[in-house]
Amino acid sequence: MTDVRNVEKLAADLEKHLGAPQDLASVVGWATALDHDDREAFHHEGMAHLQEWGLHEYQVPATHGGRAVDVQDSLELFRLVARRDPSLATSLATTSLSFMPVWVAGTDAQKEQWVKRICHGTAMSWGLSEAAHGSDIVADETRAELVDGGYVINGEKWPIGNSAIGEVIAVFARTGERVGPAAFSILMVDRRSCPASAVRPRERIRLHGLRSIDNGGVAFVNCRVPDSARIGAEGAGMEIAVKAALAVRALAPAMALGCVDSGLRLTLDFVSTRMLFGETVIEVPYTRRQLVDAFADLLVADAVATGAVRALQAAPDQVSITSSVSKYLVPTMLEATMGTLSTVLGARHFVRSDPHYGVFHKFVRDLWISHFAEGNVVVNLKNIVSSLRELTKAPAEVDAEVRDVAAGRSAVIYDFDATLPQFEPARLQMRSRHGDDVVTAMPGVLDALEARAEASDRSTSGAHGSADHLRAAVSLGRRFVERLSVLRREVEELAERYGSSWPRSDEAYRRAEDYAVLHAAAAVVALAAHSAESLPNGGIDPAVLLVCLGRLWERFEPGGRVVSADAVASAAAVMLRLHREGRLFSHRQLALAEGSTPRGERS
Repeated sequence: MTDVRNVEKLAADLEKHLGAPQDLASVVGWATALDHDDREAFHHEGMAHLQEWGLHEYQVPATHGGRAVDVQDSLELFRLVARRDPSLATSLATTSLSFMPVWVAGTDAQKEQWVKRICHGTAMSWGLSEAAHGSDIVADETRAELVDGGYVINGEKWPIGNSAIGEVIAVFARTGERVGPAAFSILMVDRRSCPASAVRPRERIRLHGLRSIDNGGVAFVNCRVPDSARIGAEGAGMEIAVKAALAVRALAPAMALGCVDSGLRLTLDFVSTRMLFGETVIEVPYTRRQLVDAFADLLVADAVATGAVRALQAAPDQVSITSSVSKYLVPTMLEATMGTLSTVLGARHFVRSDPHYGVFHKFVRDLWISHFAEGNVVVNLKNIVSSLRELTKAPAEVDAEVRDVAAGRSAVIYDFDATLPQFEPARLQMRSRHGDDVVTAMPGVLDALEARAEASDRSTSGAHGSADHLRAAVSLGRRFVERLSVLRREVEELAERYGSSWPRSDEAYRRAEDYAVLHAAAAVVALAAHSAESLPNGGIDPAVLLVCLGRLWERFEPGGRVVSADAVASAAAVMLRLHREGRLFSHRQLALAEGSTPRGERS
C-alpha cells in the first residue's frame, strides 16, 4: 500500500534532490531544460541526476527487483519531472512503455532480466511505429522469420523514442502470414548482443516541441535474436501491445499536467506582481476569472488522470474506457488552458530571452506529446464509441448488484488512502463490458455529498458558505446525471439512423466527447466524496468543486455561467494559497522545491 502520506514523502524527497526549477544552477531546472531545447541536445546530465535519486527504479515492479508498487506513484513522479523538463519525462516514459510488454506477458526470468537492466540505468525503446503506417499497426511490415534457435528480423521502425540511446528495443514484428492481428509477436532486441550492421540508426527527427528528445528510427538488417527474446506466445503481439498501451495511456497525461502546472505557476508569478492601471493584474476581475478557470481545468484533469491510473489496479476490466477518457480529455482540455494562460501572460510568453518566463513557450510546445503518444484523439474516442451503448445506460437501469459493485470500486479508486490490489497488467481488458463504475455510482455519491451539506448546516461550527457551495455543486452534479439520459437517447437515434455503421459516424465521436465530460464530472464528485479524510484541508473545497463542475458544464452550454461570484472568489483564494505556499496545483497539494514568495516583476 502507498497512501497519500507516503506519496508526499516520496515527492518531497525527489523535489529536495532536484531543487527549485527556477534556480539557474539546477541540473534539472528550467534554464538547463531550455538550453538543451535550444541546442536540440539530449540532457544526459539531467537523466543521470534523476537516476542518481533512483527514479528509473519506480518504472519496474518491486516484485522483480524494482520499486514500483502503485501506478499512482509513477503518475506523480512523472508529473514532477514534466513540470521541469517534459523531454526528460518523455524519455523515462518511453523506457516504461518499452518494458510494459514484458510486465504484461513476460516470464519471471524475463522480468528479472530486464528489470535488472533498467535498474542499472539502461534506456529502452519501443519499436512499434513505421513511417508508412503510423497508428495502423496491423499494416506494419517489419518481419521476424523463424529460424533454428530464434528469429531473424528485417524492417524499419520510425519514428520511435530513445532510438539512439536505447540499448534495448522491444520490436513489434510480423511472425505469421495470415492477415490480421494474430500475425504479430514482440521480440526484445539487445543491441549489445547484435553486430552494428544488424541494428542501424536512421535519421533523428527535428521537432517543434521536445527538441532535446532522442527520437528517430532504427533499421534491422538480418538481425538475429534467440527464442528467449520473444515475449509471450507467437502471434500474441497485438494483444500484448494493446494491454501495454492501456497502461501507458493512463500515465501519458502526466506530461500535460506537469506542463500546465508550471504554466499556471509562471502566470501567477506575473499577475501577482505586475501593476496595470494602478492595481496588480490578478485584481482585474476578468483576469482573475480566467486564472480560476485554468486552475479548475487542472484539478479536473488531475481527478480524471489519477482515477485512470488507480483504475489500472482497482478496475482492470474498465481501463479501455478510463484510460481512453483520460488520454483524450486531459491533453485536449489542458491545451486550451495553456492558450488562456498565454493570453494572460501576454508578451512575456513570447519573449525567449526572459530568464524566468522564457521557458513558458517550451511548455506550450511540449504539451503536444501527450496528445499523440500512445494513441491519438481518434484512437481514444473510437475506444469510447465502441462501448457507448453500454456506457450510457442510466444508473437506475443497471442491475442493483452491479450498482453496488460499482459503488465499492469507485470508492477504492477515489479514496487515495484505500489499499489497491497489486498491479497485474495481464488482467487489463481491451474492452469494457461492464460500464463505467464512477458514472454508475454518481447518483449515490451526490446523495452522500448532499447529506454532508445538511450535516454542516446542523453543526454549530459549520461554514454556511461552504455548505451552500456544496449544495450548489450537488444540484449541478444532478444535471450531469440527467444529461446521461439525453446522451443515451442521442446514441439510440444514431443507431436507428445509420444502422450498424453508426459507430463510424462523426456524430458518434461527438457523443464520445460528451461522455468523456460526464466521466470527468463523476470523477471530480467521487473524489470530493471519498477523499475528504485523506487529502489536505479536508479534501476539495466545495467552492472549487463547484467551479470544476461549472467548467465542465460549459462544454454543454458554452458561455453559460452557472457558478456564483463568491464561489469563484473562494476558489481564487485556494489557488493563490497553493501558489504562495509552493504546492502542486492538484488535489494532493504536494509540497514543491519552491520559494514561498513569488518572483518580483522587473521594471
